[in-house]
Amino acid sequence: MTITDQLTPTEYGFRVRATDQYVIDVRKMLFNWRLIGSLAPAYGITDQHGFCYFGRTEEALHRAVAAGLTWEDPLNTEPEGFDKQAF
Repeated sequence: MTITDQLTPTEYGFRVRATDQYVIDVRKMLFNWRLIGSLAPAYGITDQHGFCYFGRTEEALHRAVAAGLTWEDPLNTEPEGFDKQAF
């Protein structure tokens, strides 16, 4: 069993968590995994925040997913352990 077995697959990665206010995804980018925080009503249209976890390795994916699972307020705070804020 891998960490992604517990997540909902999306077109570009996985949905980590969703509430009525926000959705957190992890997406595979060209050089890294990116943790995305979006407003629930605008999900799929626009994203609020994006944080890079360098590398496309399993370890980078695990870091991004772990941060997404514990990210309490993705609309107003930053996740743990990111390498770069994309937007």
